[in-house]
Amino acid sequence: MGNERLRKQMAIFAIVAFSLGILTIYLQYLLPDKAGRGLGSNWKKEYYDDGKIRAEGELQKGYLKNGEWTYYREDGSILLKETYKDGILQSTSESK
Repeated sequence: MGNERLRKQMAIFAIVAFSLGILTIYLQYLLPDKAGRGLGSNWKKEYYDDGKIRAEGELQKGYLKNGEWTYYREDGSILLKETYKDGILQSTSESK
């Protein structure tokens, strides 16, 4: 009788854990974030070896740069900004 109760508790725990995982995926990938990015958006950040951010921007379809990409110097200041549309560079602005 004790084993049956333990099995039921483990099954309930597994269902709850699975449901929370699905909810997390939904919240992270389907709902728009503060910048309005939603389904199909993949925000990418690249880092220097010391952990400071080197570049950030949106990847469309997982591999095409889209929108504004910002590149940083090692001191954290902005080096340049590039704007892409469907993976094609549209404009570049360098920071001084």
